[in-house]
Amino acid sequence: MTASLAKRLAELETMDTAALKVEWRRLFRSQPPALSHDLLKRAIGHRYQEIALAASARPPLASCAP
Repeated sequence: MTASLAKRLAELETMDTAALKVEWRRLFRSQPPALSHDLLKRAIGHRYQEIALAASARPPLASCAP
């Protein structure tokens, strides 16, 4: 886990429900579903991990050249 991912996941623990809903809108570009505080936090954390792991799994641009 990268340091920035760990930091973002730790920040989730301090967010209230309103802040989680704002973060949901930023990440998913949609209105947050009617989920509990805990489930919002888990879903956002999962999305953070998806983004971080997808970025690290991409091959370097130089290796994509024919």
